[in-house]
Amino acid sequence: MANSNIITREQLKIEDRALAVWQLRAIRRGLIRSCINCDSWIRETEGCRIANGLRPPAAVIVIGCDAWEEEIPF
Repeated sequence: MANSNIITREQLKIEDRALAVWQLRAIRRGLIRSCINCDSWIRETEGCRIANGLRPPAAVIVIGCDAWEEEIPF
């Protein structure tokens, strides 16, 4: 009897893509705090103005830091 709980590699790829789309939308809408939607983020260099233009560690980019500021769209 086949196990119906086994997930194929193709199913994982589809789920990974769906998660990536959800994460990007949540970041853009400000639902997730991240360097990417912080006013101090320098998009061109992927650096932080607070850190003198240095690129933050990956964990900080993902979850933000105590100095995170919402990017105001006006």
